[in-house]
Amino acid sequence: MRFELVSGTDPMVAVDAALAALKLEHPLDDTLYQTLRLVLEEVLVNTFHHGYGDEAGRPVRVELVLKGDRLRIVVEDEAPPFNPFVEAPPPDLESDLEHREPGGLGIFLVQSLMDGVAYRWTGRGNRLELEKTITQSR
Repeated sequence: MRFELVSGTDPMVAVDAALAALKLEHPLDDTLYQTLRLVLEEVLVNTFHHGYGDEAGRPVRVELVLKGDRLRIVVEDEAPPFNPFVEAPPPDLESDLEHREPGGLGIFLVQSLMDGVAYRWTGRGNRLELEKTITQSR
């Protein structure tokens, strides 16, 4: 399943539609559904805000591929090169909540919630590949 978004729009409308369609074809439990929703929200909002600097109308392509018990999510954009798994500053996990700077946990969450993450520069844009082993509910 593939879909394309443009920056300046609410990415969650398309994400919710895609996940609902995936759930119809491959029943997913609610916890996994919410995990995938959170991961996609984090990646897409970061792309729109940081990658495109909130410039409207820039493309982001998303692909969801389920083979056996492996779900692969591919997110591609045309923003300047940026490997969030290497270049994003590490999150502050030591300070209490009152003393932490806002932000910084998103990529940490993505890495923690997914079973595999990879980045590469395609020459035309950024490509994130995220993998999750799933257990289908019956």
